[in-house]
Amino acid sequence: MEKPLYENSRIRIEYDLNHIGDHLLYLKKVEKGKDSDSYPERVYRIPVGCLQDIATTPMPQAEMKMAFANEEMFLEAKIVRGLHGEVLHSAIVQGYKEEEKRYRLSGLVDYNI
Repeated sequence: MEKPLYENSRIRIEYDLNHIGDHLLYLKKVEKGKDSDSYPERVYRIPVGCLQDIATTPMPQAEMKMAFANEEMFLEAKIVRGLHGEVLHSAIVQGYKEEEKRYRLSGLVDYNI
């Protein structure tokens, strides 16, 4: 299994191996704490092109693009789990940077330029 493009204690971003060009964003499982609820791990698809589009858009406009790319993911993260838009945006930016780094290291040429 390939290393995720981005991962922290609450979010993981990786390639969707079943849909070329798409990415998967995981909201990790949160165990019930003394004063908090628990949440199961949830996985959401980020459609092809959206990771780059969101990553290259500054906040707060990026929030609108995150909601458009996957509204359920955005609402779950923001309302249910209390992740601010800046946290999601930062994770997506870091995931996109890692993807670009891997692409450059692969030596492949982008003919769409």
